[in-house]
Amino acid sequence: MNQLGPLANQSKVEDRSCELLSVGDGIRRAITALGLDRKLREHRVEVVWKDVVGETISAEARIDRFQQGELVVAVEHDAWRHRLYLEKDTILKKLNQSVGENVVRSIRFRK
Repeated sequence: MNQLGPLANQSKVEDRSCELLSVGDGIRRAITALGLDRKLREHRVEVVWKDVVGETISAEARIDRFQQGELVVAVEHDAWRHRLYLEKDTILKKLNQSVGENVVRSIRFRK
């Protein structure tokens, strides 16, 4: 009896072609396959928030949640909320530029 057992009787071996990928490409494909790409993009927005709005604003306004393209920002004081509302379009544009794609579709400021 052959040492390969049941595989020894197979006359045809399945041809599996392998594609060589860089580690980065492999990780990107795995993230996409697992459905984590959206969460990763959302997380990047949270990471760049302070750099985009600056120290002063980030001390007054914090990201509450980010779901389906809507960024909800908690702002305690009415004056800051009004100021940020007026700057909303600029903030949205800068956030998307910082992450390299249009992830943020809208921003809502709440108390």
